[in-house]
Amino acid sequence: MGNETIKQGTEQEQQEHIEYLEGYIRKLMGEIELSDEPAEKVSAFDRQEGGTHYKDCAIQPVQFCQANNIAFMEANAIKYLVRHQSKGQAADLRKALHYVQMAIEHYYPETIEA
Repeated sequence: MGNETIKQGTEQEQQEHIEYLEGYIRKLMGEIELSDEPAEKVSAFDRQEGGTHYKDCAIQPVQFCQANNIAFMEANAIKYLVRHQSKGQAADLRKALHYVQMAIEHYYPETIEA
């Protein structure tokens, strides 16, 4: 399902499209567990989407980078360096190197050879 919008067309076509979207939303809502109990607040830092390669660290790279005011390019290099053994292996090291190279070009352009 992509970005759905109300289709141009007859009133009947528009109504059918609205009903389709409402049915899709009801289906999605049925997949969400609803409870009268107040939801337990879980910090985003206490969970991870798509694996445990950051959560298994003593300190997550994002927490380290935030605490030390590390900029985007450097933070991404750190992220890839930290996770390479448990996720992307050599590809993650190449990504880290790419971010380091971008940082060099950004901060020290005069050092780049022609």
